Amino acid sequence: MIQSKKFFKIKNKKVKQPMQIINIIWLSQEALEAEVIVSDGAHNIMCFSQPFQCEIGDELDGSLYCFNVTELVKSKDNIPYIEKLNDHFSYRLTCKLHDKENLQVMLGNLLIELDNDTIPGDILEDDFITFECQRIDIY
Repeated sequence: MIQSKKFFKIKNKKVKQPMQIINIIWLSQEALEAEVIVSDGAHNIMCFSQPFQCEIGDELDGSLYCFNVTELVKSKDNIPYIEKLNDHFSYRLTCKLHDKENLQVMLGNLLIELDNDTIPGDILEDDFITFECQRIDIY
């Protein structure tokens, strides 16, 4: 098996690197409430989770979930971007629109679902969008 930065090569097939838990900060172990750092190998993002029952090194299936998405616009830059804002869990993100119908974006190999009702009509799949969110959760 040959490792590269974003993909593992297995029998001439490219497999995306999974979303993986790389750090856990327990807010309350009794309540199973934690701050969790999730990574795709290139991008790290802090998420909230409750109830949280995973361990460092576990891979996540499905998507992360963005709460209170605001300021959503088509991006002028086609480069994934993460900016931590002042509020504890808040971010400004630039992501590629992966699935408009299901409101899913990709930040590198991190799959994120937005809590918006719709994406503006002038934004198409594979366009990059920039938005702010109050929190990102792991379910």
